Amino acid sequence: MSAFAQRALKKICVAPANVARFAERATVISRDPGGIIVRRNEHVAHWSMVISGLVVATVPGEGGREMPLNIYGINAWFGEQSIINQKATYLQYEALSDTELLCLRKEDFLELITIDPEFSMYVTRLMAWRVEFHSNMLMLMRAGSAHVRVVMGLAQLAEALATQSARPPTIGLDGGFTIPVKQAILARLCGVSRGVFSDCIQELERSGWVLVSYGTLELKEIDAWRRFMQHMRAAEIDVSSASIQTLLKLLSSSASL
Repeated sequence: MSAFAQRALKKICVAPANVARFAERATVISRDPGGIIVRRNEHVAHWSMVISGLVVATVPGEGGREMPLNIYGINAWFGEQSIINQKATYLQYEALSDTELLCLRKEDFLELITIDPEFSMYVTRLMAWRVEFHSNMLMLMRAGSAHVRVVMGLAQLAEALATQSARPPTIGLDGGFTIPVKQAILARLCGVSRGVFSDCIQELERSGWVLVSYGTLELKEIDAWRRFMQHMRAAEIDVSSASIQTLLKLLSSSASL
């Protein structure tokens, strides 16, 4: 595991002189689907990277439902803001599927950003991007119609599954991905009823954007989903009343870019 941790640290600009020492301090934890990694209003004890699985960061939504602010796929790190601010997190982190995490204690993370300028700059850029990303997502998910919340939730999953990165997507992909998450959990994640979620999925399936088979859900044309996500962050549409037909048109236009 030390060799794996070293490779992971090298990818995020940790100086060669620091890689081996801090890799030895890293640990691995596992969570089952639905397992809480960090509860809201708790202090984050580790800076964590997803080895396998999916992790969702949520904020409270309407009616006590959780609302997804970010979904982290393989190779994505999370938890840095709460550690640096030394405040309890306003996010709750939960495993969406069987998940393994590579963890660096907050004390080691803070030491590393103190002694390693290049790594510190990496974290600074990551935090700046995430503040903007979270602000946009919060607006979209809180103001959006039920259809917007479903389609945006699926688009977030497309990014997390496809990019394997904490950064905005830059590499085009063809084909699709099967989501390793039950539809009941996806409906809860999107903050809608199971019935509303099913209605949206049926419309998406009829238009060729998803494939439902034997209880699984596959996102088709993953690159179009990712471009749709980018477009929605900058879109000037009334998300409070956006219909599924409007969203299907936006997906189609994203596919043609």
